[in-house]
Amino acid sequence: VPVKTDFPIWKTIKLGIGTKTADGFCQALSERGRIIKDDKCSPLYRPAFVCSTTECEVDLVTVCERDLGFGPTTPFENIFNRILELGLVPCPIEVGPQLCLQHDQQETGKFFIGMEPICDKLPWRIGIMPEVFVVGRGARGEFTLDTHNEDDFRIWHTDDYRNWIFVNPRK
Repeated sequence: VPVKTDFPIWKTIKLGIGTKTADGFCQALSERGRIIKDDKCSPLYRPAFVCSTTECEVDLVTVCERDLGFGPTTPFENIFNRILELGLVPCPIEVGPQLCLQHDQQETGKFFIGMEPICDKLPWRIGIMPEVFVVGRGARGEFTLDTHNEDDFRIWHTDDYRNWIFVNPRK
């Protein structure tokens, strides 16, 4: 399978603007009519969630596992390693909620935020459940900020709709 090497800018968003707290993001998302799945369990409330202290823009690209030459199951580390080889970089953690606030997605589908997974241990869970943000419109039309986790985060099952968002660094 050939590997795609050119990823046009899909969207540019601003970081470090507006709110910088979990409660602030929850309120802002609610005011925009966005749904936060499991809001009090969200990575927004984890110590790993930090926002940019200065305003900046990031250029986002969409990448499907197939574009990277991967098959039906791919270790997550392989996706990240391939992205780095291609000159793209993981998203800052703030991209998930900011994208949900700044993007008006018309089509159904979800975007998995290619970020360093949040690996904080939660008191009610056994072990650590690494999570990434997922932004998108559900089958009923609702626009959501959600998370994705798996017990064994190293293996992700690929399918046709799994699109990742990464940053194309500015030169």
